[in-house]
Amino acid sequence: MSDKKSGIPRRKDATSSAESAGGEEEGRAAATMNISLAVETGTDGLEEEANDNMVSSPMNSGVSSPTSAEPNLSSSLCRKRRRPGGRIDLKTGTGGNTGGAAGGESSSSSLPSSSLSRSRSLPVLADLRQRSHSHTQEHELSPAVDADDMPVAGEYASNMLQTMNSLRDQGALCDVVVRGDKLAIKAHRVVLAAASEYFRACLLGPMQESSDKVIHLSGMDDGALKELVSYAYCGRVRLAEDTVLEILVAANRLQVPQVVEQCCDFLIRRMDSSNCLTILGIANMFHCAHMRIKAEAYLHRHFESVYLGEEFLQMPLDKLVQLLSNDSVSVTSEETIFNAAVRWISADADTRRGHMLALLRTVRLQLVPTFFIADVIHQHDLVQCCPEAERLLLQAYHWHNSALQDLREQAYRYVRGRAIRPVIYVIGGDDGHDDRNPYSDVISLNTHLSAWRKVSPLQQKRSVCGAATLRGKMYVVGGYDGERAVETVEEFDPTTNTWRYVANLSQRRCSCGCAVIDGLLYAVGGVCGPLALNEVERYDPVTDQWTLVPAMQDGRSGCGVAELGGLLYAVGGINCNGDTVCTAECFDPSTQRWQSVQSMHETRRSFGLAALGGLLYACGGNDGVNDLNTLEVYNPLTNRWKVLVPMRHARMYCSVVVLDEKLYAVGGLDGTTSLNVVEVFDPSRGVWEEILPKLDHHVCGCGLAVMDCVAPEKELDVKEKIKSIGGYADQNNLSGAMTVESASDEAVISVNNG
Repeated sequence: MSDKKSGIPRRKDATSSAESAGGEEEGRAAATMNISLAVETGTDGLEEEANDNMVSSPMNSGVSSPTSAEPNLSSSLCRKRRRPGGRIDLKTGTGGNTGGAAGGESSSSSLPSSSLSRSRSLPVLADLRQRSHSHTQEHELSPAVDADDMPVAGEYASNMLQTMNSLRDQGALCDVVVRGDKLAIKAHRVVLAAASEYFRACLLGPMQESSDKVIHLSGMDDGALKELVSYAYCGRVRLAEDTVLEILVAANRLQVPQVVEQCCDFLIRRMDSSNCLTILGIANMFHCAHMRIKAEAYLHRHFESVYLGEEFLQMPLDKLVQLLSNDSVSVTSEETIFNAAVRWISADADTRRGHMLALLRTVRLQLVPTFFIADVIHQHDLVQCCPEAERLLLQAYHWHNSALQDLREQAYRYVRGRAIRPVIYVIGGDDGHDDRNPYSDVISLNTHLSAWRKVSPLQQKRSVCGAATLRGKMYVVGGYDGERAVETVEEFDPTTNTWRYVANLSQRRCSCGCAVIDGLLYAVGGVCGPLALNEVERYDPVTDQWTLVPAMQDGRSGCGVAELGGLLYAVGGINCNGDTVCTAECFDPSTQRWQSVQSMHETRRSFGLAALGGLLYACGGNDGVNDLNTLEVYNPLTNRWKVLVPMRHARMYCSVVVLDEKLYAVGGLDGTTSLNVVEVFDPSRGVWEEILPKLDHHVCGCGLAVMDCVAPEKELDVKEKIKSIGGYADQNNLSGAMTVESASDEAVISVNNG
């Protein structure tokens, strides 16, 4: 089996094998004794003891019972259920009730009391019973036996279902017919009742179907019905884009929650801006909370794409008002909300014209530049036809003017900003040719707008540093300042667009990796001087302190570090001997222990590592000789690495990060020069693509992080302009102004000067 956390195959203890071998010998001896006793006691005594013997022989040891060759013994095993106290557990291999399940009879009362008396009166049978119980107890108490290393139960259940499905295909032993509109399917009542709560109620409840041999299901898609009956036997359902909705409807009606969940997951994986509203409607219809949350999050995050689609035009008014009023809707400017409202009305202007006022009220006009109010909104035909809308715009003009006076502070308190879109931050690094002159620049990439913007620079220049986000702040850890590895750590606050120093590392380090687990920031490995470090320390932002945690098994410089499933992974890098390695290990904070996991296919250092969709992706790097463009993915459930499609460029000293379920690779050396090209990998399509525009400078060894923020450089611009005319510049009250463009800034200033 695989450990649930690390995915490492466990080893069976030698004592387990010895006990199994002993159980096999004991089972043979017991079976031989049973056969001889059958002559003395008759069939009933044989049945009783055969059932007891099953506890220690076939299931626990995994060895076929030698008694299976005896026809009388086999039939008795099928007819009788072993008595309580001698059950086999299918999970641990030492308790459970397979005997009763196999025979189809469920009580030891079918065993005559006289036979019980005769069998219990024999000392040799009592001795056999005691030995069997002792052997069972031995297995129950042995810590060396791993439940999942004995897949008897799973194989048994799988084989049983396959046999039942084969009987269904042959029409054998079927006792019920499921009849759709044009389809009749023979089946077994017990299988349908076990798989579906609806069938169970029909067959066991007071409904007429409980006594009938036909279950009528009108109005259900025949293909979906056939698929669900097959699922009851096979545990698998075939989903496709043209059938998933019918299967979801049928699974919901028949109350098969496992299939409902699979259908929802299928739809979630295929969600995009053209269908997310439909999927949201399906989720609400069938009360699929998980899918509803995912669809709403996608709709809010990608609103600017969704409102340009055809689905948006079909939204009912109440749902549209609710959406446009939602604080979680992510837009680059409030003007987008107005444009969306106008587009919806224009799709059926004769019918929807009267809804202009209701939709205009969803636009936060306090966040809209006055030039847009005057030149666009006020001049629009739909607005001019609505006198109430005119009054609303006059109130907005008054608000903008009053914001210049003493009421500015109070007025801003009542303006709610929209959701903030996550951006990618590229931090520091160098040009790849002169590491003595690292950058202090920090720039952000808005992937939705395909726009790069500068934010406040670092206080200390650094390259090959660690970076991570924690509790709404971004941290840059260690690095190389052009002369040596540093121990300083800087924290970035996006609400103020400022950096500040926090507690230093206990050890100077560069080429280290960072990850966050349970609200703590881990700094892993790196180098300080000639040797790679194996020391690991973690930072608590509440106490502003770094503390050491158990060291790695080996030093690692230039390794990949990431969190996955609550575990801290350190992969590849340069070890203490100076060798580039492919090994990997993970740290469990709950046990405070490091454990080796499967090595990568290639040795690599100075590469990017990130977790996405329950997998680890290792990109680029250097194998000790050549710069790499290869991509490997690690599955912790199988403890295996798999090679995927390579990047378009080799990238040593690259960094990777995850945003919107995609993997972004930034910077690096391709063997000759540093790169300014960003590549993005979409796991759902399995392809790498370059995105535009390119970075305005070539970079390698940069830090990379994702964090929610709105154009912080604009926040500074607006603050300075307001301060220059004596306005109020509290950071919280300017949250709405952060998203405006330069033209908006000029308009605001012109109003202020007026």
